[in-house]
Amino acid sequence: MSGLPREERLLNLLAALLAARTPLPFREIRGRVSGYDDDASEEALEKRFDRDKKDLRKLGVPIEYVADDSYGRSGYLIPRDRYYLDEISFTNEEGIALAAIERAIQGGESDPFASRLRSALTKISVDSPLTEAFRESVAEQQLLDPHVPGAGTGILSEIAGALAARRPVS
Repeated sequence: MSGLPREERLLNLLAALLAARTPLPFREIRGRVSGYDDDASEEALEKRFDRDKKDLRKLGVPIEYVADDSYGRSGYLIPRDRYYLDEISFTNEEGIALAAIERAIQGGESDPFASRLRSALTKISVDSPLTEAFRESVAEQQLLDPHVPGAGTGILSEIAGALAARRPVS
C-alpha cells in the first residue's frame, strides 16, 4: 500500500495526466508518479491505479484510454477541452454591475450574504474585467455611488441605489 494519503495520490495522478501532451501508458505512471512508485507488486499497483481512475471519474475527471494515437502511442489522457472550463468573459455592462456589487458589499463583514458574494467575486475575478485598473476606472467615473450628484444614469444608477439600500433588484 502506498504511504501517501489517497487524496495526494489522486492529485499526483491528475497532475501527471494533465501535464502529459501524449497518451501516458501505465508503465510510465508506475515508478514515476508519486503514489505508484513504491515496492508494491505490479498487480497491486494496477489495482490501485484502476481504483484511482474510477475515483477521479466519479469526481468528473474525463480520463480516457487511447488505444493508438496518430503516432502509434497508447495510454491514458485527460482531454483538456473536456476538463477545463471555458474562459469567462463579461461585457463592460456586466463588469460594471460586478464592480457595483463588489463596492456595495465592502465593509459588510458581519453580513454572511456579503461574505458569500465576496467569495464568488474572488472566484470569477480571475477571468473577469474586474482588474484593478477597471475598478479604479469605475470608481473614478462615480458610476456606482447614487449619493454623488451626477453619478450614473438610468439603470446603473437604479442598481447602485438598490445595492446601497440593500433592496432587491429585478
